[in-house]
Amino acid sequence: MRRPFYSGLTLMALGRIDIAVKEFKKAIKFDYSDIESHANLGIAYYEQGKLDLALKEFAICLELDPEYEAALGNMGNIYNIQEEREMAIESYKKLVKINPNSYEAYNNLGLTYYEMGDFDKAREYMEEAVKIDENQGILYNLGLVAYKKKEIKKAIELFNKAYEIDSQNQNTNFNLATIYMETGDYEKAVKYFKNSVVINEKDSVAWEKLASAYLKTEDYSSSLNAYKRALDIDPTDPETHQGLAKVYIAMGNEKLAEVAIENAMALSADQASCYYLKGLLCAEKGETEEAKEFYKKAMEEGYDRGDIHTSMGELLEMEGNIDEAIEEYETAIEAGSVSGNDFFNAGYAFYQIYDFDSAIEYYKKAIEKNPDDVTFHDYLGRAYMENGEEELAQQEFDIINRSFSDFDFSG
Repeated sequence: MRRPFYSGLTLMALGRIDIAVKEFKKAIKFDYSDIESHANLGIAYYEQGKLDLALKEFAICLELDPEYEAALGNMGNIYNIQEEREMAIESYKKLVKINPNSYEAYNNLGLTYYEMGDFDKAREYMEEAVKIDENQGILYNLGLVAYKKKEIKKAIELFNKAYEIDSQNQNTNFNLATIYMETGDYEKAVKYFKNSVVINEKDSVAWEKLASAYLKTEDYSSSLNAYKRALDIDPTDPETHQGLAKVYIAMGNEKLAEVAIENAMALSADQASCYYLKGLLCAEKGETEEAKEFYKKAMEEGYDRGDIHTSMGELLEMEGNIDEAIEEYETAIEAGSVSGNDFFNAGYAFYQIYDFDSAIEYYKKAIEKNPDDVTFHDYLGRAYMENGEEELAQQEFDIINRSFSDFDFSG
C-alpha cells in the first residue's frame, strides 16, 4: 500500500511539510524497506531544518541500497551546511565513483573545496563538471574561483559565458559589474548593475553599487537617483549615505553633503570612512589643510584604502609637492588598485618633474588596465615625444586618431 507515500509527495508539493512527514512515516511503518519513503522523509526533515534527522533517513537509504545516489548527494549537502567539509567530500566522492557522469557531484565537490579555500582543487572538480554539462551555474562557479585566484581576465571570460547562457541571473550580472568596477571599466559596470536592479528591483545593495558606478562615470543625476532608490529600500545603510555624500560633494552641494555625512556617522561604526568624506568636502571647498587633517585622522582610525592616498596625492600635487604626491599615488597602487587612474596619476606626476622614463612606465600600466582610454594614450605619446622616441609617440597618436575615426558623429 503506497497511498501514504503519494499523499506525502502531494503535501510536499503544497508546502505542507509537517503533514507530509506523518504520511511518509506511515508508509515506512507499513514497509520499512521503502527506500523512496525514507528518502522523501529525509528531504522533508531537511526542509524543516531538522538536519540530523534528515541524515538519519539518508543513512537508512544507504543501508538499503549502498549506491543510492540521492542519499549521497543530500548527505553531502547537509554536511556542507553543518560545515563538516571532509564528510561532505567523502559523500560526493562516493557519488562520483558510482556515477562518473554526475556533474552535480563534481560541482558540489568543487564548491566544497572553494569553501575550504582550496581553489586549485575547486577548479579541478568544477572543470570535470563542465566537461559533462557546460551550464550557467558551473561556469559561474568557475568564474568565482578565477576571481579568488586574482585571474581577472579569466573570471570575466567565464562570467560572460555564464551570462550568454542566462542573462537574467542576478548573481552573474552583479559579479560582472563588480569586476568591471574594480578594473575601472565603469560603463560596463553600469550596464550590469542596471541589469541586476532590473532583475531584482528590491535589492538595495545592487542599487547602491549602481549609484557608485554612475558616480565614477560622473553621471551625478543618475547616481543620485540610484542612491535614493537604495535608501528607499534600506534607509539605515551607512554606505549608501556615504555614497550620497560623495555625489553631493561632486555636485557642489556642500550643505546636503554635510547632512549625508552626519547621517552616515550616526549609522556607522566605521567613523574612519566618514572622516575621509569630511576631507573630500573640505578639499572641494578649497580648505586644503583641513582636508589633509581629516585624511590623516581617517588613516589613524584605520582607513587605508587606495582612494584616500589618491585624494591626498591630488592635494599635494596641487600644492606643488610632487615627490610627496608620487609617494601617495604609489601607496594607492600598493593598496590594491586595479584601475588605470592611479597609474595615470603617478605617471603625470613624474611627467611634471621631467622623469619621462618613469612617466612612460606608469602610463603603460594605466593603458594595460584601460586600453581604450584615449587620454592615457595621449599622455603616453607626449612622454615618448619628450623622451625623443618619436616613432613610439606616433604609434600612440595613431591609436587616438583611429579611435576618433571609428566614432559615429552622426548622432
